[in-house]
Amino acid sequence: MFQDPFASLSPRMRVGAIIAEPLVTHERLEGPEVASRVARLLDVVGLPARARDLFPHEFSGGQRQRIAIARALALSPRLVILDEPVSALDVSIRAQILNLLRDLQRDLGLAYLFIAHDLAAVAHMSHTIAVMYLGRIVEVGAATDVASRPAHPYTQALFAAALPAHPDEARDGIVLMGEVPSPLNPPAGCRFHPRCPQVMPRCSEEEPQLQAAAGVAVACHLYDKP
Repeated sequence: MFQDPFASLSPRMRVGAIIAEPLVTHERLEGPEVASRVARLLDVVGLPARARDLFPHEFSGGQRQRIAIARALALSPRLVILDEPVSALDVSIRAQILNLLRDLQRDLGLAYLFIAHDLAAVAHMSHTIAVMYLGRIVEVGAATDVASRPAHPYTQALFAAALPAHPDEARDGIVLMGEVPSPLNPPAGCRFHPRCPQVMPRCSEEEPQLQAAAGVAVACHLYDKP
C-alpha cells in the first residue's frame, strides 16, 4: 500500500535505500542481489539506475510516485492497495502514472484495490467499482455499468459532479443538500437519506440491503421489489 511513501522515512535516505528496505527487512538478501533487484525495480517503473543515488526531494511528484510504486513492488505482491495514488499530481502526470499502473497490472498479474475520489481515474482503472457512503457499500458492479448507468442516488450525484470527458458533454445537475453526517453517529435507516433528493418516508426507518437491480447490486429502497 502507498499513499505518501516518504512521510515516515528519513530525508537522508537515498532512493536506493528506500526501495531496498523491504528486501533487506523481509528477504535478508546480500548486497549485490539487493542492488540488482533495486536496479530492476527502477527500470520497471521507468526510472534510470542513477536514481538510486539521489534523494526524494530531487525528484518531481510524478517521479516520486514511481519510486513509491517500485517500493511497493519490491516483495512481488499479488495485491497492491492504492490509496489516492494520483490525487496530488497534475492532470498530465496522472495519466502517465495510471497508464504505468495498468501496464504493470497486465505484465505482472497484479490485483489492485484502488481507493479514490477521482471518478475518472476510478472508471479508467477498475474492472469492478464499489461506491461507499459512511462506511457502507451502496452500489457495486462492473465498472462500465456503474460509470455509464449509476443506479444509487449517491452514485448518480458523484458522477454528475465529476468533470466531463469533453467540455460539450451534457450532465444532469444533482445538488446534494446538507452536510455529511458523522460516521460515529450515522443516521438511522439509509445513511444517505438526509441528503437524498429521492428520499421516501421508509428511508429514515429501514436500512436498505444490497440487491440486484439495473445490472448492478444497489442498496436503495427505490429498487425494492413489490
